[in-house]
Amino acid sequence: MQNKFVKLYLPALAYMAAIFTLSSFHRVPLPYIDRLSVDKIYHIIEYGILGFLLMRLLTLEKFKIKTGGKILIVFAIGTVYGITDEIHQYFVPGRYFSYWDIAVDSIGSSLGAVLYYRWGIKLEQFFRSIKLGSTE
Repeated sequence: MQNKFVKLYLPALAYMAAIFTLSSFHRVPLPYIDRLSVDKIYHIIEYGILGFLLMRLLTLEKFKIKTGGKILIVFAIGTVYGITDEIHQYFVPGRYFSYWDIAVDSIGSSLGAVLYYRWGIKLEQFFRSIKLGSTE
């Protein structure tokens, strides 16, 4: 049970904690420009990783949910977490609340889920087959 938690749940939870921690840092105040920019690409990547980890958890935990349902769950979790992250940033000096960030967080988490669905299982099998760190 403990090994299962470490393998499946801890990566997603630790990553969510890292997002929260990084959102707590004060940045040099910049002009408020809330439009599609390089910052949004970072959000897509950041939440894409989260979506990948969440889809991995849902897939390897073997929940009896079809793939489309799992992607919707990841989308919902990514969106809700993005909203809470933006609310948190609203109270951090030098940061601000952005609806655009929530939108790209949602897109990123969905893309991460789809990427795991397409290639994640193959990656898991590959790493298992080469038994990283094994001297056999």
